[in-house]
Amino acid sequence: MSPGVGSWPAVQLVFVLETTPYDGVYDPSAHDPGRDACALRGATLCEESNGIPFFVANAQAIADGIAARHPESNVSFALVDYFATGAADNDPDGSSYHVDVGTFVAPSGFGTAVRTTFQSTVLSGGYVYSDSDLSDNVLTSSSITALYGALLGDGLGWSPRAHHVLVWLGSTAPQDPAYAQAYLVGPSDHANASSTCEPAHAFGSGASPRCEGWFASQDGNISDSIAAFAGQSSSCEASLGAACTIDAIDLYSTPTDASSPGWPCSSLTETAGGCPSGATVRQNVAGILNAGCDIAAATGGTWDGPSGYRCVRSTFGPGSLTPTFVGASAAAPRLDNPSLLLALGRVGFGEPPASEVALGANQPIFQFVPFGAVEVLAGQTATPRCTIADGTPFPWCGRELGHALGGTAMIFTWNWSDAPSHNAMTTGDQWSVSFLVEVTGGPYRTVPVDACVSLGCLADGGGSVAGEFAWAAYRTPTSPGIAVTTFPLAEVTVEPSEQGWTATNPLPVLGGPPSSSAPVPPLAGIGSIAQVLPGGFALLSIPAVMAGTLAAGLARTMIRTARIATPVKTPARVAPARSSAFEMDREAESGDYTWHFE
Repeated sequence: MSPGVGSWPAVQLVFVLETTPYDGVYDPSAHDPGRDACALRGATLCEESNGIPFFVANAQAIADGIAARHPESNVSFALVDYFATGAADNDPDGSSYHVDVGTFVAPSGFGTAVRTTFQSTVLSGGYVYSDSDLSDNVLTSSSITALYGALLGDGLGWSPRAHHVLVWLGSTAPQDPAYAQAYLVGPSDHANASSTCEPAHAFGSGASPRCEGWFASQDGNISDSIAAFAGQSSSCEASLGAACTIDAIDLYSTPTDASSPGWPCSSLTETAGGCPSGATVRQNVAGILNAGCDIAAATGGTWDGPSGYRCVRSTFGPGSLTPTFVGASAAAPRLDNPSLLLALGRVGFGEPPASEVALGANQPIFQFVPFGAVEVLAGQTATPRCTIADGTPFPWCGRELGHALGGTAMIFTWNWSDAPSHNAMTTGDQWSVSFLVEVTGGPYRTVPVDACVSLGCLADGGGSVAGEFAWAAYRTPTSPGIAVTTFPLAEVTVEPSEQGWTATNPLPVLGGPPSSSAPVPPLAGIGSIAQVLPGGFALLSIPAVMAGTLAAGLARTMIRTARIATPVKTPARVAPARSSAFEMDREAESGDYTWHFE
C-alpha cells in the first residue's frame, strides 16, 4: 500500500485454477501426445509447468504467505477450477466452471480444504487430471465462463463485509477475438483456428451472455465483458469498494514461451509461421500473455508471467517466473517452484479508492426536508452546482430528482451525478444547491429551517417530519451498508411585525465571535438586502410578519468513524425580501465530509 492509502479490513480471495495439460496435469496414460515432441517420445510434455501440482502441495504455505503480507486485513480463501472450452473439436470431458471450496476458509484451513476437495476429487488423489491430453484445449480455455461464475458468486459465499479478489492462474487465452489462437501451429491434435466466442453457460442464478468479452465487449453492449462485470455484478457491487479485483498469473509453459520445443516444427507449420519462435507462434504467445495483463490492469489487480515479458497495453513490470516444469514423472512431479511462490505472495488486493469518500447507493445522496412553518418557495428549480478539486465544473452534476410529498413531509432530493458510473464524490469535490424558503407563520422565535435529528437539533426544537429529515446517504469504499448523516440545524428568527425589526444575537463564525464594539450599519430599507457586519455576520429585514437572521450550520463527518462532530454555526447569506436564502454545500476534503449551509 502506498503511504496514506488505507487497507481493506477484510478480504475474500478465490483462486481460479485452469487445469489444461500444460498447467501441469497432463495424463500420459491417455496415450494422446498430440504433436508435442517430448510427449511423442513417451515423456511428459516439453514445457509442462508444475503450477497445479505445486499449488496443491503448497496451498497452506501460499495462504499463509498472502495473509502474512497483509496483516492489516482478515483474509479468507476459496477455490474454483476449470478447463473446458466447449469447442466441438475438444474432448467433451472437463468442466467450464467447478467450485471446489465454496465456503471461504481461514488461512490455517486452506491447505486441508484443497487436499480434501480439489486434489481428492478432481485430481483423483494425485497430481494428474485423468484423460487430460493433447486432444483437449491447450491454447484457449473457458476462462471467461470461470471468471464470470466467480464474479457472479455462483457457489461461493461472498460477503458484503469484505473486498472480493480473484486470483487467476493459467496458461491459455480466453475465447475472444482480441486474443485469437492459431491451433494450426500448436501442439494440439486439432489444427483448426480457435473459437473466439465463449458459449453461454447456465449458472444457478442465470446464464452468462453468449460471446461474453474479456477486456471489451464483443456484442456492442458495454456491460458484456469480464472487465465490466468485475464492477457490475451484484456480488462485486456489494463488496467493499463496490468492485472486484482480478490478479493474473500466466504460468511459464509452452503456450507462454515462443521458443519452447513443444511448438511442433514441420514444413506445414513452418509455412504457417510455426516452429519455435515462428511469427504465428509469437502472436499466439502474445495473445495469451496480453490477456492476463489486460484483465489485471482493468480491475486494479497485479500480473506476473514468464521472466522478461513486458505487457503491451499496461505498465506492469517484466514477468518474474522462471522455467520450472513437472519433470520426468507425471505421477511424481516436481513440487517446488520458488518464483511462482513469490509471485503468489505478491498478489494484490487492489488499493481502496482513497480519493473516493462517498459512493451513490440505491437512493439519492442528498435530501432536504423543510420543518415547521418553513416552506420552499414555489416555482424554483433547485439545480446544484458541482466542482471538482481544481475548481473545474463537474459536467454530470445531478439535477433535482424531484420533490414529493412523503406523508406530511415535502422532500427534495439530488444526486452528485446524473450518470450512475460517476455518482461517487472524491476528495476536493464540492456540491451545493441554493433555493429560497419562506416562513409562513409563527412561533415568533428562533425556529429550525430543516428537519434534522442530531442531538443538538433535537435540543433546539428540531426533529423529523413524518419520519423524514434532511440527510446525506452514501456508501463509503471500505464499509458495508449505507451511512445516513443528518444535516445540521439551520435556523431563522421569526418576529411579529408590530414589534418592528429587531437585531438578534449573531451566531459565531469559525474562529470566534466578532468584536462587541463592531458597529451595526443601518438598514437600507424594508425589502432590501442588509449589509454584512465585520466578522462575517449578516442582518436581514423581512417585511410583513417576519424579520430576522438566517444562521448557518456546519457539520463534519469522519468516514473512518462515521461520528458527527459538534455543529458550529456560521453566518447566513442574506436574501431578498419575503424570503431567506438557504444553501447546502457538500465538500469532500481529506477524507472528511463537510456540509456547508449559508
